[in-house]
Amino acid sequence: MTANRILHAHDILQAETLAPDATLQGVELQRVFWALRGMKKDLARREQFWAATNDNLAAAYRTLEERSEELRKTREALLQLNLNLEQRVAKQVDEIIGRARQIEALNLQLQQRVHERSRELAAALHRLAGDQRLRPLGAGDLFAGRTRIRRVLGRGGMGTVYLGDDLLTGLPVAIKLMHPGLGPDAAALQRFFCEAAAASAISHPGVVKTLHVDVTTDGQLYQIMEYVDGLDLATYAQQTALSIPACTRLAATLATALAAAHARGVVHRDHARKNKICSPSDDTATHRRRTDHAHALPALARTAQRPTHAQS
Repeated sequence: MTANRILHAHDILQAETLAPDATLQGVELQRVFWALRGMKKDLARREQFWAATNDNLAAAYRTLEERSEELRKTREALLQLNLNLEQRVAKQVDEIIGRARQIEALNLQLQQRVHERSRELAAALHRLAGDQRLRPLGAGDLFAGRTRIRRVLGRGGMGTVYLGDDLLTGLPVAIKLMHPGLGPDAAALQRFFCEAAAASAISHPGVVKTLHVDVTTDGQLYQIMEYVDGLDLATYAQQTALSIPACTRLAATLATALAAAHARGVVHRDHARKNKICSPSDDTATHRRRTDHAHALPALARTAQRPTHAQS
């Protein structure tokens, strides 16, 4: 009999084929056993690693799909929001264009009205320059469709001042008419309008308010002013013994009124006593006044001018 070939553990582990009569014995057999057991454990660890890796990849893929779905929904929401914004902007643009057209139409109407009014004023000034004489107003006459004449308050170089009742408010008013028989030149007309503009620009209890300026259909320029029941300063000083405190209060009132005028760029060129009205302290009219409250009297005063045209 032929003896079996005894192999070493290294030969067994490295060899690709084995002879039929190859055997392992003793220590070499134990070495092969422990080597195979180590290889088995290593294989188990690798299988566990790849299983965990596969689970992690599957979880990551599911998360990626969820995030992708969220991004898709977010994109759809953004697209819808953008569409809504575009529709709102388009609607607002249409509204702005519509309002702009309305404003343009109103502007054209206003320009037409101003043009028509300018022609009326030009015609009225032309009639005044032609020295047309109009019938004086008397008590009970209706003037300009708005006021009922009571009586004449005074006459000055520019015109006549009447006391009347404002049919719109029911309050007494002063109506100043420019003299139609004087044949006023452009400078006089400018003074009339400048006086009205200056008085209406000042808001102060010591300055008579201009309520309305217009021209009648027959060419009379007029102002409607608040009516202050009182005496001019010259008459008031003759009839009343003015004490030093009263004079001080009067001067302070005049100073604040002039300061208000100066703040508006207006300089009064005539500070005569006849151009001031003193209303009594017991005045119960709608336009209540304090004692010794002096007022500029546009009806009898010279025209107020801008500082650049002021005369000393």
